Amino acid sequence: MNIAPASVKRSISVEDTIAEIDRYGLLRRQVAAKRDRLTSEGAREHFHDRLEAFAEPVSFANVLLLAAALHLCFRGKRRFLEHAAFSMHFASFVLLSSVTLVLALSVRRWLGPSVYLIIVLVGLWHFAYLAVAIRRFYLTAGRWSGWLLSVVGATLLYVLNTAFMTTVQLAGAAIALALS
Repeated sequence: MNIAPASVKRSISVEDTIAEIDRYGLLRRQVAAKRDRLTSEGAREHFHDRLEAFAEPVSFANVLLLAAALHLCFRGKRRFLEHAAFSMHFASFVLLSSVTLVLALSVRRWLGPSVYLIIVLVGLWHFAYLAVAIRRFYLTAGRWSGWLLSVVGATLLYVLNTAFMTTVQLAGAAIALALS
């Protein structure tokens, strides 16, 4: 599960990009109908341009989604702008700390299988940070129920965000295919 927007790999084919995005096969028919038109270099570039133009900006709306979810969960505790500031803070933390992933992936030949361990550890770091941040910002100190609520809240937000990012990527790919 990832709270950061997925990047578009421009060097791979349209079908490979769709395979990475559409793990459930929802766009299979659309790809099959346009298979002949998607093989050229120009079509690949056009598809990736359209996908990136839609999916990247819309995926950053996860900050507003996170703020809205926090506003619903902690209705009486804070104002919506405070939830938005919290969600921007967390999204910034995720993006900055994800530099570790970029570095690990760039030297994965030397790291071998341990690159997967780094990916898992960074994901756990993001999750733990979110749980602790929820605990400190929203819940009263010194109670075990607060820790439990913060972990449940962080889990809920991660699942919600993952569904949102998947939907944005699928919608972007469907739009890019329709315009190709």
